[in-house]
Amino acid sequence: TLFAAMESVPIELRLRTSRRLAPGADALANVRLLRERVDDRELRDLYAGCRFVVAPLSQTNNAGGLSAIQEAGAMGKALVVTDNPAIRDFIVPDETCLVVPRHDATAMRDAILRLLNDPDLCERLGRNARRLVEETASPAVFAVRFGAALRGFARTT
Repeated sequence: TLFAAMESVPIELRLRTSRRLAPGADALANVRLLRERVDDRELRDLYAGCRFVVAPLSQTNNAGGLSAIQEAGAMGKALVVTDNPAIRDFIVPDETCLVVPRHDATAMRDAILRLLNDPDLCERLGRNARRLVEETASPAVFAVRFGAALRGFARTT
């Protein structure tokens, strides 16, 4: 779906994947595959250099892609994400990201072009995504929630 969406989009797609791709899938002139492992600093630099992030999620109802969603948010990047019930606690459609239906290359292309052509929207979604990550997944918030969960399991004497 992502490759079909990118066929007529005038930007470079940097795709980090170790998965096998369909034959010819990487033949698009605007696709740059990153097959090698990327360390934390390189990953941060990739996100920093992007205007926005696209997360085409799988059909399974697990939270695959969650790291990409949270990394994009932490970096203040707008996101185009495939709809998946498992990630709905981590996004706010049209506030932190644009959500597109699964297997809909046209909707994905339209969302990508929308972010390309509307820098204010891109900036607003990125700012809101950053705020959501800070409020729900920052180390400080995690520590408070984890501590509360542990105290809930601890026996009082």
